[in-house]
Amino acid sequence: MLGLSQHAPDARCGLILDIGSSSVGAAIVVSEVDEPQPTTVWTHIERCPISDSFNITDLAKRITTAVTNVGLEIGGNGLKSLAEHDGRLRIHETMVSVAAPWSYTVPKRITYAADDAFTVTETLLTELARTAERQTTEEYGKIDLFNSLGLEVLSNDSAQFLANGYAVQSPVGQTITDLVHIQNITIAQKQLLEAVREVHSTVVPKSQLTIGSFIQQMRKKVLTHTIPDHTYGLVDVGGDATEVGVVSNDHLSTVINNQWGYNSLVRELAAITKQPTSAALTMLQESADGAIAHLSDAQQEAWQTVCTEFVATQADLIGRSAAMSELPEHYAIHTDTTMRPIVMALFKRAIANSTGNATVSLVSEKLTDVVSVAETRMALSIAVFHTTSKA
Repeated sequence: MLGLSQHAPDARCGLILDIGSSSVGAAIVVSEVDEPQPTTVWTHIERCPISDSFNITDLAKRITTAVTNVGLEIGGNGLKSLAEHDGRLRIHETMVSVAAPWSYTVPKRITYAADDAFTVTETLLTELARTAERQTTEEYGKIDLFNSLGLEVLSNDSAQFLANGYAVQSPVGQTITDLVHIQNITIAQKQLLEAVREVHSTVVPKSQLTIGSFIQQMRKKVLTHTIPDHTYGLVDVGGDATEVGVVSNDHLSTVINNQWGYNSLVRELAAITKQPTSAALTMLQESADGAIAHLSDAQQEAWQTVCTEFVATQADLIGRSAAMSELPEHYAIHTDTTMRPIVMALFKRAIANSTGNATVSLVSEKLTDVVSVAETRMALSIAVFHTTSKA
């Protein structure tokens, strides 16, 4: 440090925007190469109210409105806090992560085979990448959310090559008969991205904008340097969606999701107790293991049925992801900080039911190495921003 609220000349100042299934968070962060912790100057989070019933299109509109509202907070209180912290700093980078169901990262496998040997060229790889992108947009464009609100490809990155069945860094120049090209294609809901870009162009137009999926943030070295297993699973449990990814040899080999998050439990508990969803949310946040105190016998029975159904649904999601790739030896579970106890309790059951002996850990402050931000969704994105500067 150069003094009170002063930073080194090469300090990076970034705006972090995290879009969950039912919340939008923002942070202004200063990252210095020699500092173990980034400096979090300002944070803000807006959560969508939990409706009595789930409708993906209505939620999409609310999350887009939340992005706009958070943008106003950034332009007001956020930039004011930055000026008060260090008037010389300017935001040069804006990093956005988008979670399911608003974004999907699709590992797409394209095979090119021939009876006669062929030599792999850059042109062939480009054509295979285009094929992967076209097939992905055609397939996911049929989903109601993307069909009504638009779909956009955020990235199309080569993940892995198999030449005659063997993994290779690059197959260009090799003469083979069978080539498998695995692309990680990230797609997102278009209207939401337009709202993000509007905030960027209005509030921090001179900063460099990057947008990616939250599951990719989880995959990055913030987690891989702490999880030694060859194959492991990542689980992100949001308010209105759960996403499961399987990482093998540092590549996302499978990513799938459903629209069952912890708000599904909130709605069911509200219906059972005949209370507002806000009261049901508080009851869940106070539960250590899924048990809810002060329910009648009939309500307890109904609640246990809800938990059993939730566990079965998530076990099916985890089982399907494992069946599409190698069986993970370990799962890292991420959820909102206040929902950790009940989510961990139910997902331990779901993982045990679907995979048997896999171990489970919680994505906490210790795992992200960012202790100044209690909300791990935001802390994880901040950690990725900070560690990127050390690469």
